[in-house]
Amino acid sequence: MFLSFNRELSLVTIVFISLLKCINCNCGPPGIPYLGKVYSENYSQNRTSFSENSEIRYECESATIVYNSSRICRKGKWTGRVPKCGNY
Repeated sequence: MFLSFNRELSLVTIVFISLLKCINCNCGPPGIPYLGKVYSENYSQNRTSFSENSEIRYECESATIVYNSSRICRKGKWTGRVPKCGNY
């Protein structure tokens, strides 16, 4: 019985610590590639904070996107990296 209680307590502790790690999970601006644009719901260049799971999409003005065309805010950081626009 004591071992079972200990395991349950450990699991609750792990879940609690995981929640605490991400109290402020917002991301800052995602970055804009040269000759590129960012599209997202309610996006503006003046926006300084994006909530957890926000997704942004990139488009290039007159070139192709290199790397990824979208990024997601996860645990306070953007996935991937800012794409590059170019004719490669």
